[in-house]
Amino acid sequence: MRKTGILWLLLTALLSTTSCTSKTRLPTIELKIGDNRIEAEVADDDPERMQGLMYREELSENGGMLFVYAAPEELKFWMKNTKIPLSIAFIDADTQIVRIADLEPHDLESTSSGQAALYALEMQRGWFDKHGITEGSTVEGLPGPSDR
Repeated sequence: MRKTGILWLLLTALLSTTSCTSKTRLPTIELKIGDNRIEAEVADDDPERMQGLMYREELSENGGMLFVYAAPEELKFWMKNTKIPLSIAFIDADTQIVRIADLEPHDLESTSSGQAALYALEMQRGWFDKHGITEGSTVEGLPGPSDR
């Protein structure tokens, strides 16, 4: 009986850890920057934004995550528990990219938008450079501000 109880506790702990590191995809939307199409998962509430791309093992070539906020503010991101090297584009309320930065896996230093932004778009590191996307580029297909 004692071994069964210990095994049950270990199994319960494992299952609760697995649910905390869920790799479940969020609903997606299509964004467009110039001729480039992106399938972006949308994180538009606090729990989704806090989870972000943590624990993910990979990201598709034109896949990313769009973080949507209720109002423009200076945004700050870090890479706690994020395994994938990423690039992030901060986007203002006028749908223009105001800053692009590269992010290192597991880095606990925050990266700031430097000015008010309503959105942040994370892609594989180098994706924006590879596609000739720079600050000032316009992003099409963005949803309205989050109400969650």
